[in-house]
Amino acid sequence: MNNLGADNFVDLVVALKVSPPPWPTVVAGVFVFISLTPSSYLLFEHLSTYKNPEMIIKAVTAVLAVIVEAFDVYCESDFKWGRG
Repeated sequence: MNNLGADNFVDLVVALKVSPPPWPTVVAGVFVFISLTPSSYLLFEHLSTYKNPEMIIKAVTAVLAVIVEAFDVYCESDFKWGRG
């Protein structure tokens, strides 16, 4: 049986001119807009009223450390499971 790789799949989709229906894209766009609008507003309001930059630096450092640590753990577990 012929193994269908990612490049072959893309070529197949292009050759068949298959495209998803437009309604899922519209629905997803509406939900993204609905979620980003209040989030952006609340973030702006929080940052504009917060007056202690030393605390902001500590909070951003903590958030970035969590993100980097999570990525590191993900990479380690991916490599461990991939070798087995």
